[in-house]
Amino acid sequence: MLRDLRLRALGESPDAFRMTYAEELDTPEDVWRARADGEGACFVAETAEGALVGMVVGLSLPGQAEPLLAGLWVAREARRQGVARRLVDEVAGWARVAGAARLTLWAFESNVEAQALLAGLGFLPTGARLVPPPDIDRDEDDVSPELELALAL
Repeated sequence: MLRDLRLRALGESPDAFRMTYAEELDTPEDVWRARADGEGACFVAETAEGALVGMVVGLSLPGQAEPLLAGLWVAREARRQGVARRLVDEVAGWARVAGAARLTLWAFESNVEAQALLAGLGFLPTGARLVPPPDIDRDEDDVSPELELALAL
């Protein structure tokens, strides 16, 4: 389920993620299992009919004081219906239970739609910026700097 949903997200919204569809397609099954069983939490959104329409992951990374929200995605047909807010609320609740005071995430500088959504959900820029190194497998135009955003819990 997690693999299929992630691949759908990458296929529908390739500019929203660091990984590509091809990279994730080649990910071995044991890695998918480790992701599902890892340190963190994965939340999915589904319709009343059971169709999966969104996902998000909350991660506790070694050496990082604050949990990270990653992989937020909502299917096109479910956007502007509060799905993203519900998914973020789930991760925020998970982070609060773990004792976190804030939740962070990274968003591509070029993804203004995501930044607007996140601002509407209460995320604010921290001032941190990540410029990825050149990647020989990608065009320079495909590599956008990322901005760190944080949500006070």
